[in-house]
Amino acid sequence: MNGIVSLLPQPQYGMVEALWAEIDRACGSRGVYVTPYPHFSYQIAPQYALDRLDEALRSFAVSHAPFRVRTAGLGIFTGARPVLYVPLVRDAALSAFQRALWDATAPHGENVSPLYAPERWLPHITLGLGDLTPGRLAALMPALAGRETSWEFSVDHIALVHDGTGRQIVRSRYDFGAPDAA
Repeated sequence: MNGIVSLLPQPQYGMVEALWAEIDRACGSRGVYVTPYPHFSYQIAPQYALDRLDEALRSFAVSHAPFRVRTAGLGIFTGARPVLYVPLVRDAALSAFQRALWDATAPHGENVSPLYAPERWLPHITLGLGDLTPGRLAALMPALAGRETSWEFSVDHIALVHDGTGRQIVRSRYDFGAPDAA
């Protein structure tokens, strides 16, 4: 899977890595390491027209300024394989940003996930997925219930996480207001 994301800044990046390691030690859940970069996603798709997407992301980033986001608590996407996450507070500014990004990039994706469509998008930072069973989740919650996950940080870029080599890599990063991608 490929994704348009923002990587977390420090210290939140390190805090999420520490939570991943704690969850792994506590219940052996390692599914989150499929994308081993603490981040939140705006859109995902199995495939993009990379040249056209690169142009769209570069143009989008140049025309945007950094903004602040907040997180609050823990959340669970339920099911046979639940997903544990830290939710981002979805305010009007974040929603407008994601909608504009969606409109600029979705035409370059194939089978773009409808779960990330603006009307359904639930911004989050994943802590456990894939191999996190209901039993593992129940055993893990007492240790995490008192954890402080109310953070505020600045978002100053978008990035493309690409799965073209059998493992996910950060293919490109586009800093806001900067004409060149790293």
